[in-house]
Amino acid sequence: MTVPVASVRETAVRTLRAARAATGQLVGGLGTAFQALGVLVLLAVAAVTAPAGLGLLLAPG
Repeated sequence: MTVPVASVRETAVRTLRAARAATGQLVGGLGTAFQALGVLVLLAVAAVTAPAGLGLLLAPG
């Protein structure tokens, strides 16, 4: 029994579309990851400088 070529092609196209969508979601999440990393770095700098009294200078507002 042979598999029709059209069904193989359709399966490949669906797979490539799903892979492209997944890659787009991963790339979209990079912005959130970089923001979280920036906040983590700011918190670490504030924690290190707090004993010297400089931590409050990094506090917003």
